[in-house]
Amino acid sequence: MPIACARRCFFAWILFCLAGADSDLCLVQLQTALTSSGEPEVEPIPGPPVWENGIHYLAVAYHKSGVDLMKGLLQDIFHALGAPDEALGRWIRPCYPLSCANFAAPARVLLDMYTPALEAEERAAAPQGMRVAGSVRDPLDMVASAYCYHVRGREILNVMALTPLVMFMDVQAGVDFLAGRMLQLVEDMAAVFAAPANDTHRVDYERMTGSSVGFDVELDKLLTFWFEDRLTDAEWAAALSAGRRQDLHRHPPKDHRGLLHTNSPDCMAQARLATRSIPEDLRSRYQALRRRLGYSTG
Repeated sequence: MPIACARRCFFAWILFCLAGADSDLCLVQLQTALTSSGEPEVEPIPGPPVWENGIHYLAVAYHKSGVDLMKGLLQDIFHALGAPDEALGRWIRPCYPLSCANFAAPARVLLDMYTPALEAEERAAAPQGMRVAGSVRDPLDMVASAYCYHVRGREILNVMALTPLVMFMDVQAGVDFLAGRMLQLVEDMAAVFAAPANDTHRVDYERMTGSSVGFDVELDKLLTFWFEDRLTDAEWAAALSAGRRQDLHRHPPKDHRGLLHTNSPDCMAQARLATRSIPEDLRSRYQALRRRLGYSTG
């Protein structure tokens, strides 16, 4: 990049930050300015590609905490870096037909199954270390989203949600039912991500889906956590561009039939209201988990 351009970008960033902007946003804006103001200087990084460096890269999610988000991020980013299909794995509990592959792959998506016990197993099996990123969402919003998703008949064979039953439940009955069914998943999520280890990164679902600016902040954190200084400028730009394909505001999600994947705002409003009236013993457990994860319970 020309020196004059670099200086202009740098001083523009200083003025932006002095104006009181969010510190995370400052870093993202600086990176965007530097990478968009000219051709990146490609300097080879010594050693093998990231999927062959011995580090285990994991994308973790729990039902309705950001499953499609984490799955798409890992697949799009590693494919953009040149990883072949056999270097990418996916696993879900239970393992539905055609839903699991390459469990020993160096980069994997783990869904509805990542517990402290599995965390210890993964760490022991990764002599060069691991980088685990997991999407965390407000537990009661996960329940509300699950109801609005399954009442439409989505994932008809889901054995956790028992979708054929939920389809015939009103909003309160369905929310109560799913709150009980999902409790163990939420407990697993809190056990790993309430106070994550140094090799584990919490992705903020609400921030990542709230706006494209928030998405870019979280994506920058994720790429930095996964790869640190292991990518060339060109590889970083490719990973950033690929990751942005998962931004719901830039690219509204659709299923294989071309239908919007997201729940209706009306259903979500009703389901969120219903979470306030789930059985008291169950609600108290959810509130404790929300506090543990840093969500307000007021």
